[in-house]
Amino acid sequence: MKLLERASKGSENKNRVRGRIAVYDTQKAPPRLIKIDEGSCADLIESLATTTYRECQQKGSSFPYVVLRETIENLIHANFAEVVVSVLDNGNTVRITDQGPGVEDVHQAFEPGFTTATHEMKRYIRGVGSGLPVIKEIMTFSGGRVEIGGNLGCGTVVTLRLPREKSSPAPILSKRQASILSLVTELGSAGPSDVSRELGAGLSTVHRELTLLEEKGLLKSNEQGKRYCTQKGLSCLNKTVAPGIEQ
Repeated sequence: MKLLERASKGSENKNRVRGRIAVYDTQKAPPRLIKIDEGSCADLIESLATTTYRECQQKGSSFPYVVLRETIENLIHANFAEVVVSVLDNGNTVRITDQGPGVEDVHQAFEPGFTTATHEMKRYIRGVGSGLPVIKEIMTFSGGRVEIGGNLGCGTVVTLRLPREKSSPAPILSKRQASILSLVTELGSAGPSDVSRELGAGLSTVHRELTLLEEKGLLKSNEQGKRYCTQKGLSCLNKTVAPGIEQ
């Protein structure tokens, strides 16, 4: 019986498809790895695209979802072999690598109507040769670019780059707002009651300040309703000196 159970589990594992997302939160620290494990190609495509999009959004990037989705769909040509999606440059650069057969003619791959998708592949992607041309058109319109190269002798590397947004002056914060932002960053995430208790401020005041910080894009809410600091918030915290408004 145990032998049959092990054989069944082995068969299930064989049929699963996997990928990894490496999120580079800082240039010096190792990436934060997110492992994606799904039971079908369609689910893997959806999870990789959605998770990558969310990570880019949390860093303040405006990466188009359709670009990520179309690029990740093309991984089916590599049978999703050793897929790694890297999020870099505050979400403005996404690099997607595999160890499949590679792209024979990069220029031809960008031509409208060109496709090497088989009938089986078209169950998961459109397979009409619109993927890469659409990606290139959207990236060009956004002021970005798409690059395709080889991956250390086998496979493909697709790099999507958006232009970096021009840095804007850090938002002006009151002492209380700076204290709340610093506290939330220190705790990782915090709800209104946490902030009220730690800073000794009234709940209504804390609610108002948290809402203002969210409107400035410095904080976001998670599924539990707690706030966490965004990339913009971290940057603001590093740049801003509170102007001394009374509490």
